[in-house]
Amino acid sequence: MRTVLKRAWGSVSWIAASKQVGNPLVNNCTILLPSRGIAAERNTALAARDGRTVQRDWFHPAEGDWGSGFFQNEACNFCDDVVSETADIAFGDAWLEPYTSDGRGTNVVIVRSAALQALVDRGIEDGRLAPSPVDADFVARTQAAGLRQRREGLAYRLSWHRTGLRPVKRVRADARLPWRRKLVYRTRAAISSGSRRLFALSRAARLPWLYLGWARAALALYHGLAYSRGRLGAWIARIAKHT
Repeated sequence: MRTVLKRAWGSVSWIAASKQVGNPLVNNCTILLPSRGIAAERNTALAARDGRTVQRDWFHPAEGDWGSGFFQNEACNFCDDVVSETADIAFGDAWLEPYTSDGRGTNVVIVRSAALQALVDRGIEDGRLAPSPVDADFVARTQAAGLRQRREGLAYRLSWHRTGLRPVKRVRADARLPWRRKLVYRTRAAISSGSRRLFALSRAARLPWLYLGWARAALALYHGLAYSRGRLGAWIARIAKHT
C-alpha cells in the first residue's frame, strides 16, 4: 500500500495551515481554509426560513457521525480513490494529533502541478501559509479511515452478491474479514441506503420522528459495532473478545 500511495500522491506532501480571516463566509468557501476541525465540527448552525438560527454540537444531531454513511451516494461504496489521484492539487483533513484538536483546522495538501506549486510557494513567501513537511507514511496515517473504507471495505463490498453492473476495481473481492468488521461495513451500507428512504418517507408523511427515531437507533448500532460505545457496544466487545 505504501508504494501505491507514494506513486499516486507524488513526492510533494506537506501540512498547510492557513491563517484565519475575518469573514466566516470566506472561511467556509476558500479551499485553503480548514474544512474541518474541533471548532467547525462542534458548532453546526442552521438558518430556518423564519429567520431563526439553531446551533448545536455536531455530534448531537441524529446522524452526527459523518463516517457512519448517512445519505452517502451509492457510488461511494465502489470508490477506490482516497486522495483525488488525478487532481492537480488535493486537500484532506489531518486526522492526527495535534492537528485534530486544533480548532483552526489543518489540511494535508498534495501538489501535482508546477503552476499550483508556484502559487503555493508564493503563499508561503507572503506568510499566508505555514507548511510543515511530512512523508507519505504520515499522510497515510491521516487518511487511515478512508484507506480502510476504500481498500479493506471495498474488497469486502465487491464480494457481495450483486445483480447488474459489477465494477472492475484495482482492489480484488475478498470476504476474509472478522465478523465484526463485516457487520460494520454492512451496517454502514444499510445506513446509506436507509437514510435516504426514511428521510423521504418521513418528509412526505410530515412525521419527523419517523426518521429521527430510526437514525438514532441506526447510529447507536453503528457506534456499538465500530467503537464499542454504550451498552450494546460493551456487549459486542465481550462477544468479540471470546471469538
